[in-house]
Amino acid sequence: MVDVQAVSVVIAAASVVAAAAGSIMQSRKAERMRKTELFMQLFSPFSDPVLVSNWNEIVHHWKWTDYDDYWKKYGQKETEAPKFVATASFFNGLGLLVKMGLLDVDTVRKWSPEACLWFWEKMEPIVREGRERLKAKGRAEHKIWGNVEYLYNELQKREQTLQTQP
Repeated sequence: MVDVQAVSVVIAAASVVAAAAGSIMQSRKAERMRKTELFMQLFSPFSDPVLVSNWNEIVHHWKWTDYDDYWKKYGQKETEAPKFVATASFFNGLGLLVKMGLLDVDTVRKWSPEACLWFWEKMEPIVREGRERLKAKGRAEHKIWGNVEYLYNELQKREQTLQTQP
């Protein structure tokens, strides 16, 4: 005959296992929800028509011959400079989060790799020249917009890795 005490031990053990499994499933669900909320918060600025318009104008319509021409047309104008700063700040923030390991580069890649890639490719010569000029003056800001560049490089590496995989 089955001992009542043995049955109660088995039931208690099964209850503990069931509770642990339920807790693990709840934790995983909560983690997915946190990641979803983070994603929506991070990328909602790029659904703002002003930021999208600024990005589009910079990437597709701004033209210059060299750094001085860029600075005269866009860098020192009250109407134009904030467009660059706002757009670069968005990508700089994403790059910092990727660098800190708080955001996966694949999330950015799946969202829209072109947005960052095209922005950096357009602005890289100007940013590099600006850095050199700041560095020559002994200013610490010579690494400005470094997280945009970091994000660009990480996206490029990830794309190359994916292309070499079968």
